[in-house]
Amino acid sequence: MYPRIVTRDMEAQLREIDDRLGHVDYNDPFNNAEYSKQRIAEFNKVTGWEFTEDDINLIDFFLVSPEQIQVRLVFEEMYKDSSEKEWEIYKSCIEGHNYFKFNNTGEDVYKQINDWMQNKAERIYEVVKKNFPDVSPKMYFMKPLEF
Repeated sequence: MYPRIVTRDMEAQLREIDDRLGHVDYNDPFNNAEYSKQRIAEFNKVTGWEFTEDDINLIDFFLVSPEQIQVRLVFEEMYKDSSEKEWEIYKSCIEGHNYFKFNNTGEDVYKQINDWMQNKAERIYEVVKKNFPDVSPKMYFMKPLEF
């Protein structure tokens, strides 16, 4: 009945896991491995998924930015077989890395990234609007979506 409350509650639980278990002790790698196992177990408990040690980088990304889980799910819906490639480009942009895709043409890299992100935002909005007609995007730093 209250999807916003449930979503925010889940995000808060994931952030709390990161607060408790997200630190790295550079002097004790075994302790880091134990914290990683705990993060995976608690993440799976909150989300109901069954991620493994192979997914620790993705889990850590979601613990820091749980609002990105919905974006990942839409990417899987939009791109099917190539969702992993598209997701990695998106994730690298969110994390502030200049993904290799944007460094080859000589055009301003930041303009390329902004154009790519705008295109993704428009496509995500189309998928969301199709499934949830009453939803509209929040305008942050992007130009308004026009449909």
